Amino acid sequence: MLVLVLLAFGPSLFGEFISWDDDLLVFENPVVQAMTPWTLWKIFTMYDPELYIPLTFFSYQINYLIGGMSPFVYHLTNILLHAGNALLVTQRFSRGSCLPCIRSTPRLWHGSPRARIF
Repeated sequence: MLVLVLLAFGPSLFGEFISWDDDLLVFENPVVQAMTPWTLWKIFTMYDPELYIPLTFFSYQINYLIGGMSPFVYHLTNILLHAGNALLVTQRFSRGSCLPCIRSTPRLWHGSPRARIF
């Protein structure tokens, strides 16, 4: 699974930021470029109906602390998150029938505060 993820996303490791949305979300966003109680409060309380992504902003803050404005660090984090997600999904669906997972989804996530974070 890791090999497939690296094949799919590996070339991005050596890419640059793009001006599609990276400027707005990362390198022109002062909330991402510091980790203070105020910036943490800000990313979890500011609400944009089109783009409420507090965990993504938190991840960007950690990336900034580790590598500054190096795109490599941001892309590596993205690949690791995709690989972890792929492993979790593979593990979940390799247990046999998908029916229990379909039945448990509404009970676990419907109306949950966790659903609002993601």
